[in-house]
Amino acid sequence: MVVAIVLAGGNGSRVQAEIPKQFIEVNKKPILGYTLEILEQSDEIDSIIVVSIDGWEDHVKEIAKQYSITKLKKVCVGSTTGLKSLYEGIKACNFCNEKDLILIHDAVRPFVDLETIHDNVQVAAKNGMAVACVDCHEDLVFTNDGVFSNKLVHRNGLKRVLTPQTYQYSIIKNLLESTNLDEATAPSSFALYMEKGGEVFCSKSNSRNIKLTYPSDIDYFRQLFT
Repeated sequence: MVVAIVLAGGNGSRVQAEIPKQFIEVNKKPILGYTLEILEQSDEIDSIIVVSIDGWEDHVKEIAKQYSITKLKKVCVGSTTGLKSLYEGIKACNFCNEKDLILIHDAVRPFVDLETIHDNVQVAAKNGMAVACVDCHEDLVFTNDGVFSNKLVHRNGLKRVLTPQTYQYSIIKNLLESTNLDEATAPSSFALYMEKGGEVFCSKSNSRNIKLTYPSDIDYFRQLFT
């Protein structure tokens, strides 16, 4: 079984909108609606759990009803950090077996496609975990102050990590339960996994699978319908 946990607990302050960005409408449909629809269409996904920002749970359920998201199993409330919100989603997976797969995806990545989901699940089924990645096409520089750098990082071998990110249920559950989440500084589950010595396996995605973070990203999404 594959359960998708959709992280929709952020307030999206960088978008500078009056409502959380996952609920902003583009072409009269909430961004979350687009994301849920592609997960609904995927043959890989059996159930969906949405981790919602507090107070928006009924809105999530209404979106699921409006767009015929039959796979929605639970809506739970997120917490104060991404990792703690993810843990709320993991606790809602108490119906899973140890070897079931948990696919984690950002609510505000509506451009994810079926091929990305398929490859991510297949790599995780083989290796216990997988992170969706794309090749890095630019050279990078490292800077401590944001202004000066004397360290070049060549693009060869570099990959950008996106979502979905999929784990065996036992792996992600044990990872979060063995961590003091109040003190954790890792920005994501895969970063925490690597901090604790875990090896990451890359699955294929594409550069369109962006996270809608800034107002310009929302504008770009809207332009697709004009």
